[in-house]
Amino acid sequence: MSLWFRLTHASSTQNITTVLQYPEHAQQIAKSTADHIAQIDNYYLPLVEKVLDGDPEITYDSPFWRVRAPLQNIDRIQAPTLVTGALNDIFQRDAPLIYEALKDRVDSRLMVFNGDHFGSFLQAIPGTEKTDPLLHLVLQWFDHYLKGMDTDLESIPPVTQYVKHYKWGTWQGFDVSTDWPHPAAMPERWYLHGDMSLTRQMPEQETPGHSMDTPLFLEYLYGKNDLGGLLRLKVTLQDGTQCSPSYVQWTLGTAGWFLPLPCFWNNARLERDALNYETSPMTEDYYINGSLQADLWITSTVTEAALSVRIDEVSPGGQVNPITNGLQLASMRRVDPTRSRYLQGEMIQPFHPFTQEVEEFLQPGVPTLVQVEIFPTAALIRQGHKLRVSISPSNQAQGGVNLPRRERARGGVTTILNSPQYPSSVILPVVPVAELD
Repeated sequence: MSLWFRLTHASSTQNITTVLQYPEHAQQIAKSTADHIAQIDNYYLPLVEKVLDGDPEITYDSPFWRVRAPLQNIDRIQAPTLVTGALNDIFQRDAPLIYEALKDRVDSRLMVFNGDHFGSFLQAIPGTEKTDPLLHLVLQWFDHYLKGMDTDLESIPPVTQYVKHYKWGTWQGFDVSTDWPHPAAMPERWYLHGDMSLTRQMPEQETPGHSMDTPLFLEYLYGKNDLGGLLRLKVTLQDGTQCSPSYVQWTLGTAGWFLPLPCFWNNARLERDALNYETSPMTEDYYINGSLQADLWITSTVTEAALSVRIDEVSPGGQVNPITNGLQLASMRRVDPTRSRYLQGEMIQPFHPFTQEVEEFLQPGVPTLVQVEIFPTAALIRQGHKLRVSISPSNQAQGGVNLPRRERARGGVTTILNSPQYPSSVILPVVPVAELD
């Protein structure tokens, strides 16, 4: 949010270059700028305070969010639509959902490439349309619908996705399919065991759970700058996630471009103190494509907790290659089965209503199931590598908690259970490797 604030407010309240470019409109621009600056006190600062104080209108799903939700009015879109996204975009979750809502009504395609939000912008540099497969398809699409050209539009697959760890190089690493979710996907469940292994077999005997302490909460400083014309927000992360793939993702990808660090692409340091459950080395390539879900049985010493779940590939040399992740607040764990996604009868994408009516705080010491939505991805766990599920009590690069919930979570110890009665697990959408092009 600190980066987002700077970007949005610099473009609305710092308009000197616009005045120099259009001096004949200087008076109108100055008035609009003054109106935007006035909104800092009238709207934005009160909004930030509502977020921090846990105001119900902002804390829960409400009309405030419904007005701003693209899926709420997706049926009003009648135009042919090309939906693009990236595996590490801030809209990683959203692009497939938008495509899914459009595909049966309008001509639409889904294209998911490698990288992050900022990286997708760079792919639009002139000249790359001859080498980059997705931009080439973008031109093919708009030449047809905007210029009326015959571009063999039918040759564009319904879904084109980059698959992590598949291939490298121009036009490599992409898979195409006739739909999203992938029509060949099947659910496979992996269980977490007390010896930190990850297997297809449910635990058969009682073993101790593993615990993790709630870390320090993130720090923040907000207000107007010294000249009073710009809203600023400084966030200081306290759980180590400033050196993580999530930090790259939620800074729009800019961190990875301007200050590249090994920990942005290798989770070994980040997960050093996490609860890491691993399979044996894969005997063959293992292809996952779609949404994932973690079903975690927990106990807590307090009434609130957060669960961060990361999915990784671990190389024989110990490099931890990040694939995707999810984050869930325990008090908002309620699931609406009618709006959740199922695959062959197995829930694989839980829908959490996030309304005030479904909020339910933990009872200390009572085993509780928390179903964590893990953002969709497409990746190979390569032969000889391991699949890892890493669990930690926060991911502040992706999200923090408001002040009332801090008091409920403060000093808490969360325990992950892994017994026959409380079998924690993850469920993955697995596609036969033969489906890769």
